[in-house]
Amino acid sequence: MTFDSVMNALSLESINCRSPYRVGQTEYNSTSFYFDTDFGLKYTISFMFEQSFVSSGAYQFCINVEGDGRSPGDMKLRQTV
Repeated sequence: MTFDSVMNALSLESINCRSPYRVGQTEYNSTSFYFDTDFGLKYTISFMFEQSFVSSGAYQFCINVEGDGRSPGDMKLRQTV
């Protein structure tokens, strides 16, 4: 089962109209997005189809960060996610 056949596709243009950080889409996966913060951290947001939780399928929402820094009180981060 693919992302497009189950969930509505996410519009990168619509996301960037509302997001304080500029969001891009990864080349290797249409369900993964990334952005860089003012604190020098790179975040990847992804949706992974998973059938082990629910037999009909569900999506995991994943947030990954690259880097060792912190972004205390970064409201732009919250608004972007």
